[in-house]
Amino acid sequence: MYDVKLSYAQLKDYVSLLAKLKLLEMVPRGNLIICKTTAKGIDFVKRYAELQELFSK
Repeated sequence: MYDVKLSYAQLKDYVSLLAKLKLLEMVPRGNLIICKTTAKGIDFVKRYAELQELFSK
């Protein structure tokens, strides 16, 4: 969170949005909640990378 210069509140908002969009899922593991990228999230990242490549030419 510090490396990307986000406050805790901003991070919570982004994670909530990504979960709502089904790009992340929250997986309880003991006392922790792990954020896991969904198949839809992985597909989004791949397509985004393709678009970046297209527009950088």
